[in-house]
Amino acid sequence: MQNSFILSEDLYTNSAVKTTKKGEFKAEKLNPTQNSIEFFPLPKSQELLINEKLGKVDPFSITNNFGELNQLGIIKLLGFIATSKKRYAILKYNKLSGEVSEGQIGGVNTNLLPNKVILRKININEAEITLEFNNKEYKISL
Repeated sequence: MQNSFILSEDLYTNSAVKTTKKGEFKAEKLNPTQNSIEFFPLPKSQELLINEKLGKVDPFSITNNFGELNQLGIIKLLGFIATSKKRYAILKYNKLSGEVSEGQIGGVNTNLLPNKVILRKININEAEITLEFNNKEYKISL
């Protein structure tokens, strides 16, 4: 039973399900004379991150990590605000709206863009913005 841990215990059949280092599951009879159950350490979080594929990192975020490209289609460019020093694009994304400036990244410093999407360029003369996702550029026009 070394290097394994008990996942569940069936009190009716007096057996336990455990996993081995290889990830195999097997049932074992518990010793009826044993008064306590031996617990084994759970894997460290870093081991889980390396060995397991994780899904959505933030369960409360509006988007998931796999659908950002599909989320680009629901971004609406509403307008622009420009000063002598800075330009902003007014966006609507899902139920949120507000201003975003060049260089902002979705999920990092704005929630008005899908995760990992970067606002690369605001082109007021052409009435469009350029977004980058996975080293590809996408343009959204008014």
